[in-house]
Amino acid sequence: MPESLFAAAGLEIGPQGFADRARALIARIDGGEPAGTLVSELGELRAAWRLFGSVDREELKGVAGELSVRTAPPASLTGVPSRRYDGPRDPDALLAYFGLEQFRVGQREAVAAALEGRDSSIVMPTGRGKSLCYTLPGLASDRLTVVVSPLIALMSDQYIRLRDAGHPAAMLASGMPEDHNRTALAAIRSGAARLVFCSPERFASSAFISALQTREIGLFAVDEAHCVSEWGHDFRPDYLQLHEVIKQLGGPPVMALTATATPAVAREIGERLGLRDPLLIHSGFDRPNLSFDVLHFAGAGAVARKLATLAAILEMGESRPAIVYAGTRKQVDEVTASLCQLGMGAVGYHAGMEPDARHEAQRRFLSDEAEIVVATTAFGMGVDKPNVRTVVHYVVPTSVESYYQEVGRAGRDGLPARAVLLAMRADLGRLIHLNQERDERGWRQYRAIVRFVENSEDCRRAMILRHFGDSDPGHPTGRCCDVCDPVEWLPEIRVTRARTAPGRPAGSAQARERDVLLDAAQSDPLFEQLKAWRLATAQGKPAYTVLHNSTLAKIVQARPGDRKALLEIKGISETKLERYGEQLLALVADAQD
Repeated sequence: MPESLFAAAGLEIGPQGFADRARALIARIDGGEPAGTLVSELGELRAAWRLFGSVDREELKGVAGELSVRTAPPASLTGVPSRRYDGPRDPDALLAYFGLEQFRVGQREAVAAALEGRDSSIVMPTGRGKSLCYTLPGLASDRLTVVVSPLIALMSDQYIRLRDAGHPAAMLASGMPEDHNRTALAAIRSGAARLVFCSPERFASSAFISALQTREIGLFAVDEAHCVSEWGHDFRPDYLQLHEVIKQLGGPPVMALTATATPAVAREIGERLGLRDPLLIHSGFDRPNLSFDVLHFAGAGAVARKLATLAAILEMGESRPAIVYAGTRKQVDEVTASLCQLGMGAVGYHAGMEPDARHEAQRRFLSDEAEIVVATTAFGMGVDKPNVRTVVHYVVPTSVESYYQEVGRAGRDGLPARAVLLAMRADLGRLIHLNQERDERGWRQYRAIVRFVENSEDCRRAMILRHFGDSDPGHPTGRCCDVCDPVEWLPEIRVTRARTAPGRPAGSAQARERDVLLDAAQSDPLFEQLKAWRLATAQGKPAYTVLHNSTLAKIVQARPGDRKALLEIKGISETKLERYGEQLLALVADAQD
């Protein structure tokens, strides 16, 4: 809405005025001025907020959120909003009260199960409205609904929306002012709060448990429930305590919700949380508005071509806003710097940054001041930005589960969006290194993501759906994937400058020597015998976790006759010698005969 229309409505605060005044209030509160003295000014901002449309609210969400966490609930700033539902315990009546016209697939059944006091297990893709499944039952009566999530940003967003609409919600989290948490505990004890949001770590607080035990719990909702599973991609040890917490609270109905769970993970969720004859709701895993492309890079100049491809993708207006996932903090910094050098307004985000810098990067991306964020995979968990058009993985992700959760941050508004994975063989070495300390579960995830990346025949959408036990082939509303449809959207790639790793110039003597050595070994029968031995020794793990090709080639060249000679070969450590020495020497001796 233009600023002039706000004036005509009797208010002088338009979107820009709102932002300026909100930042001024934030500065005053941070400077020590009590929030309680600002009731009148906060009331004016809230009145203006109610006139804003969705576009304005999206643009102002960052600064509004900053102000919200510094203040207590609306109007009184000392308690929980008092708008209370007293209608029938009926899903449709609750939906209308909440201001919505129709349920999405699976939502009505989930709400009805909660109202009936039945446990439920809900698998619903990101952006399909999981939060409504526990919010409506939470508003239905004076019994308390407890919502558990590891995603503080997402909880905060949900809490602020409910609170600003006048619903009786409370939230406790680290980083909030102590007086806020004390107010929330008081609201729980007094019965003023009908919903309370918290992280799993909060149950370590005896004061929190004590406050909950004063209430009848109508629903215990566990969001991101895959975190309870050691088979999952995002296991959180704190989630293992939730079953005991549920017992402490008298065994209320439990709702487990996740967007990414294979059949094995879904079963483990039910077992870990002790679900009793749960209603199983599976709304399907397909994200019809997403397209999936895997682009491969190999050979000399692959790193430069990959960066040039990323730049070409992001230069397209239709690709932004975009999230680029890098593998390490160092890579985040390097890719961000490269994009900025090309004139793109990119920001970086990773845990190694100062908190203020990280917060500012997130704020700029959410407000569209920066249309590109380059980040580690922690970014985006719980961040509600529906208009992300592209998610690019600059490295191969650790699992299909992680990949699908991360690409699900694109296209939440239902409009066409892209998931692009830029793959290099070297990425697999990184995953091998990450998996060295993991068990067979980690290797299963590794093999699944390798199959997905290296596939060139099967529809990628169908592969993902099968991975999650979904037999539906999928129904894309536009392009499907690079296997089914040509990648005609990608512009011509121009590499303007070769980029090589420090200390390893392209075409170095070291690289040429390695290539010559490998070429010579290829024609030697011993090399094939060593590769066959290595494959059997790996027992299903990637063969080069035993020995690399270059080490095998050096064994072929040196023909070591004893342990001392074998140890002199680069790639043979004391540990490798103890583990494989006798077998390798026997193979060499047999080849000599």
